[in-house]
Amino acid sequence: MPGPHDRGAQLCAMGDKEFFVSQSYGEAFVLYLEAAEPPNSHPVAMHRLGVCFRDGKGCGKSTKDAQRWFGRGAAMGDADAINAVGAAAEAAGDFQAALANYQRAADMSHREAQCNLGHLYEKGLGTVAQDAVIASRWYRAAADAGFAKAQNNLGSLYYGGEGVGVDHGAAAFWYEKAAAQGNASALNNLGIMYEDGLVDQRAGPDLVKAKELYARAASQGHDHALNNLGFVCMMSEQHEEAARHFRSASDKGNADAAHNLASLYENGLGVRRDLREAAGLYKIAADAGQEKAIEAAGRIEPLLAAEESLVVDLRSTIKAKTEETERLAKELGMAKAESARLKGTIAELRVGGGSSGSGSPLGPRAGGKPTSSLRPQFDRSSSLRSNQSGYSGLSGVSAATSGSGGGESGGRKLRAENPGELRQLASVRSGNSLSAGNSTGNKGGKLASVFKALGGGGSKGSALGSKEQLKAHNAEVKELKRELDDVSFRAELHEEMSTTLTEVLRTTYARNIQLEDLLRSHGVDVDADEAANKLELTAITLDRVAGWDVSSLENAGGGSTEDLRRAGVREPGSLPAPG
Repeated sequence: MPGPHDRGAQLCAMGDKEFFVSQSYGEAFVLYLEAAEPPNSHPVAMHRLGVCFRDGKGCGKSTKDAQRWFGRGAAMGDADAINAVGAAAEAAGDFQAALANYQRAADMSHREAQCNLGHLYEKGLGTVAQDAVIASRWYRAAADAGFAKAQNNLGSLYYGGEGVGVDHGAAAFWYEKAAAQGNASALNNLGIMYEDGLVDQRAGPDLVKAKELYARAASQGHDHALNNLGFVCMMSEQHEEAARHFRSASDKGNADAAHNLASLYENGLGVRRDLREAAGLYKIAADAGQEKAIEAAGRIEPLLAAEESLVVDLRSTIKAKTEETERLAKELGMAKAESARLKGTIAELRVGGGSSGSGSPLGPRAGGKPTSSLRPQFDRSSSLRSNQSGYSGLSGVSAATSGSGGGESGGRKLRAENPGELRQLASVRSGNSLSAGNSTGNKGGKLASVFKALGGGGSKGSALGSKEQLKAHNAEVKELKRELDDVSFRAELHEEMSTTLTEVLRTTYARNIQLEDLLRSHGVDVDADEAANKLELTAITLDRVAGWDVSSLENAGGGSTEDLRRAGVREPGSLPAPG
């Protein structure tokens, strides 16, 4: 029947299978506990329980319980437990206790304890005197036993010539031994030697091999390897990949990587240029004692202040351009509407100049009553002062214009023999249609004289009437032509202004896009809430459009062509072709 020690060993072996193979940490913890508790009291199981409590595997994490079980195992002479007690003492800053426990376990040929003892002597921690020679001896003992960490540390002593002579060949030999076991530090250090061409000095640097080794170490989260991998990427101008590696290393607390990432942000390499982010990273690196970062942090402060001032100015400019864009869009809409209205007016005038069913040059008044044969009524387009007809053609023919019965009879005869003369008669109007002082009575009086002349009945009266009709017709045609030119000129003016405003709007919009891109290049979130960036803006006015004095046009109001000429506007026909 097996004794308690044998039973404890069996339980511990079963626990190891659950812990290392099945990774069933809870099951392993139960087995370790049974093996460590009396009556089994297996020291190896005690060390395993300490590891479970230290790492929180299979149970709650507890440093106190971990140290308790490590101490019980060390008291029973377990080398792993003794080394663990030394590591706990070193972590707590008790280097003398660490030295004593490491020495005790190292004398038992515990490889990790030998490496840890060599580390104390190499660094001279606490009250332990620094001695690289003693360190190299303990590293060599553990390295010969195949301990990867000791192999890497011994390689570093040969690389730097500490405690031993500088020997790059020996350094590469021990780095390769440790790297073969997957030691991340050895992979990184061997990568440095390949990058510097120290592995085979005849072949020179091998960046491909170096990058491969850095990548293997970086995959294990080695922060120095991540930084070095980024450095190699920078040498091949792979800036975006370099930025990712620098970021990963910086997040792990690597000061060199924080400085390198800050340089990328300062210069906009692989990342969007952002002086604020660069300043923050330089400060992190400087606080960790990175010398270059300390200098850079002082250099970037004035640059950051100047850029922040520029950002404020750019935001103000964008606001102003946005206001201008909105205003131009509104003016463009108004110009297009006015252009359409004027084109409609031109179309009406041109249609009115042709023949119509009633024989009138301008067509009948919309919605008017049918006209009698002796008193025809007509309407014409309004002036450019408003959309209402303020100056009608022959709207005021009075009853007095009918004349006597004989005259009326003569009028019928005239219309029967010469219908064209009736259209001439209908075109009679008084004075200038754009003059503001003409009355309906005045128009009616002139028409009355014309009808009176037509109603005389004799050949002399007929001749006189025909001359009066011709004279009136010529005056009306002249006036219609003048008004048509006036409206055409205005339409052409508005069309050009509309085209110009469209170009200005397009240019302004493009400029806004450029300003937004510039802000984004300085790290400004242009999509942020604009309420926080409200500014008092000065209204932007457009004094001239395509060479036209807009203020003069506004002062001229809706006046005639002469009014526009007096306002300094160019003559009709002198407009440039739209661009």
